[in-house]
Amino acid sequence: MTTMRGLFLVCVAAVLLPSVRGNSSGANVGACSSMVPSHGGATTQSFPSPFTITPNSNSYTPGKRIDVTLAGICGRPFKGFLVQARQASDSTSTVSVGTFAPSDNRAQTRCPSNPSITHVSGDLKSSITFSWTAPSTAQGHLVFVATFVESYSTFWAKQMSVVIRDESLSNPPPSYPNVPSPVTNSSVCPTTTPAPPTTQVQSLE
Repeated sequence: MTTMRGLFLVCVAAVLLPSVRGNSSGANVGACSSMVPSHGGATTQSFPSPFTITPNSNSYTPGKRIDVTLAGICGRPFKGFLVQARQASDSTSTVSVGTFAPSDNRAQTRCPSNPSITHVSGDLKSSITFSWTAPSTAQGHLVFVATFVESYSTFWAKQMSVVIRDESLSNPPPSYPNVPSPVTNSSVCPTTTPAPPTTQVQSLE
């Protein structure tokens, strides 16, 4: 009887453990809409993000490929990330368009119905580059939206890139109020960003 009870407890622990620990192998499916990790009630940081989102083109046509680089300012490392391409005009939209492809074994695609790209492991990264291919039909002006995870309780959710202009539209994209002016020079060290935490870090869950 004692042996059976012990086996039962081991099985229960095996089922529950992944939901308690931070997931270092990429964002889970539940984060593909909210882009917010479920880290025990932790909330996104309010001070400026020390990470940048840099596409190699600020416009697109159907089927065009754009390379996107995530980087830490002054080489500041991050553990986890989740990136999507969304409508610039609708900050409430949770729909991602286009398709992503990793350029090395540190990234993987996630959520086929809501195309995303995320990390493979919780190893430190000072930068990472991947590609995005525009859909076959124009979708209006877009932004790349990213969540960066530095530690279990320190993350920046829904950070936005510059606006990616839809070349089929004759008018230039307006200045959307919800799209901030991003930091594009990753060598300029901001004085308002705290130093990285010294505690052990985990990744996007």
